[in-house]
Amino acid sequence: MNRVAQNPEQLDPKQVRIVEYFYEIQKSYRVSDVFFGRAGAMTIADCVAFGLPPILVPSPHVAEDHQTKNAEVIAQRHAGLVLKEPELALRGQEVLTMVLSQPEQRQAMAQALRAIQDDTAAQKIVETITTAARHGRR
Repeated sequence: MNRVAQNPEQLDPKQVRIVEYFYEIQKSYRVSDVFFGRAGAMTIADCVAFGLPPILVPSPHVAEDHQTKNAEVIAQRHAGLVLKEPELALRGQEVLTMVLSQPEQRQAMAQALRAIQDDTAAQKIVETITTAARHGRR
């Protein structure tokens, strides 16, 4: 992404805004067409929750390469794309431009993301914790 950050004029400013950090990320997710970034579990959960198609760049410097595993699950479900970090400088702009220029692909990825979301997840977590607490008391 450094090459793009150094040459942002190569991208349409009406489509791309490069920033370092968001304090209220949900506001940015709501107005975005695509997410381009790391593949941490919370980031992916946010993309699922907002139906925001991701281009995921897994960090190769995390324990047990878990970001790659996270990203591969999303890619296997056709809910996003994976771009390995070594390919980023070479293909990052091309992949981003391709996704931005194909609204039907973004729509398909958003639908696949929505299919991943489990609206009963919070209840399942509560039930699991409650069950574990009961077994711990015996």
